[in-house]
Amino acid sequence: IDLQEIQEDVKQVASTNLQSQNRKDKMVQIVPDVGGFTHQQLMCYAEAVKEKCELTSSDCVYITSADEAGFWEKLWIPALVNGATLRIAHQDDAFLGKSNDTGKTIFIHKGSQLDEHTKRILTSLQEVDLLKLIVLDAEVLLYQHLAQWKEFLPSGSRLLRTFSMKKVPMLITAHEAFDRERADLQKVPLGYPIGFFQPEIVDDQRQPVPVGVAGNLYLTWGHVDKQFAYATRELTRFLPEGELEYIGNTDNQARRNNHRIYT
Repeated sequence: IDLQEIQEDVKQVASTNLQSQNRKDKMVQIVPDVGGFTHQQLMCYAEAVKEKCELTSSDCVYITSADEAGFWEKLWIPALVNGATLRIAHQDDAFLGKSNDTGKTIFIHKGSQLDEHTKRILTSLQEVDLLKLIVLDAEVLLYQHLAQWKEFLPSGSRLLRTFSMKKVPMLITAHEAFDRERADLQKVPLGYPIGFFQPEIVDDQRQPVPVGVAGNLYLTWGHVDKQFAYATRELTRFLPEGELEYIGNTDNQARRNNHRIYT
């Protein structure tokens, strides 16, 4: 799917125009079993992703083929509101050998495994010096996985580790993968929250747990009049620096190729 054809239409609708058409506190997106999001929150999320990815209007946000359908929905608002191009890959994507003449590529990959098809795409981006940032979105990312990805990063490029869940239409946390490597951790931290989410880690009685202790992750957001709290069914803990670390999940859902199967 190539959304470049609608790019010019999107550029004409600046965020200032959107704000004039909608009250900032107006609920514009309702997600079943999760909650609602206002126009202001979606714009806050778009701005946060823009800052975290150093996204410019000339960039191409390229999302590789993923087992999880709908993953692209977490990126289309930040990409298109900020004027960038959004490209969603197919297994037989014709992107190989082509270049984005106007800017760099932000490469988004669901999971931590580097397959041969992905290697070919990254190699083609290397050859034309277009790779700006690699984003790996995964529940578990081991430090030992990073070495193979690092081989494709040109000097000055970055690798960002993010965390998301299928039912939540946004990226939830982000961590600079090569910012520092901790000898006491095998897993790369989930990072800090992106945008307006406020994470809470609580016990089974919904009481906060101390730093370093695993508990149930809740995502909270909203304002005085309307508060939302989403029970993620994920076990996490706060690290001393304030980042989140993934521990596991509290449900019994089946998994295939390390991807959870939702029913």
